[in-house]
Amino acid sequence: MNNFKNELYSLKKALTAHQKTQNLFKNYGIAVLCFLAYFTLVGILTVVFPELQLDAIKDTRLDAMIKENPLKFFILAVILAPLLEEGVYRTLIAPKPWEIAFFLACLTLLFAGRFFPEDVLWWLKCIISVLSLVIIYKLFRELLPVQLTQQVCNILTRFKIPIVIISSIIFGFAHVYNYVDSFIITLPLFIAIVPRIILGLLFAKVKIENNGLPWAMYLHAINNGVIFIIAYLNYSNQPL
Repeated sequence: MNNFKNELYSLKKALTAHQKTQNLFKNYGIAVLCFLAYFTLVGILTVVFPELQLDAIKDTRLDAMIKENPLKFFILAVILAPLLEEGVYRTLIAPKPWEIAFFLACLTLLFAGRFFPEDVLWWLKCIISVLSLVIIYKLFRELLPVQLTQQVCNILTRFKIPIVIISSIIFGFAHVYNYVDSFIITLPLFIAIVPRIILGLLFAKVKIENNGLPWAMYLHAINNGVIFIIAYLNYSNQPL
């Protein structure tokens, strides 16, 4: 009897995971449709308002990294960015206690990263960052009072919709540096970061629907992975 119950529980769990996976790809499909609508609208605006010079706004960092070191771009964009960016921007949306600790660990690592020597090999810096994140996270998990953390989670969950909107907007504006070296906001730049704001909303959506931060990371990684493949193939097909 117990074995039968265990099998039913395992089947239910597997079906739940299957449904969450389906939801993950459904949300990625929504992202693709949003991108198509966005680029169609940008094309129209470019023709109607050429003075905006929307076609002059390009993700220079992406182009440069793809050309110089595709492996570095892949690791940073498909592995580290989903881990750290979701750890900062989506952890406070209907959080679980462990996510509060992870949020603080990511913030601590990003702040400490400013003091990394510039001449350290990029792959070594990645390894050190991941190991440091694990250690810092463990420290916060041990140090944060359980009752206080749960109270914070309850409060943040009540305000999840405003947090989704605010965090998505901040996520979008944080990507201004992909286009310019200093933080300035113009209408063309705002239009350029709109897809990031939309993605932020979708990452938050899948986290809430699937009840877990890792799902937002998966969607983030899938999106960046597809962008990497397209950009790499495009660069590889360019004449030398």
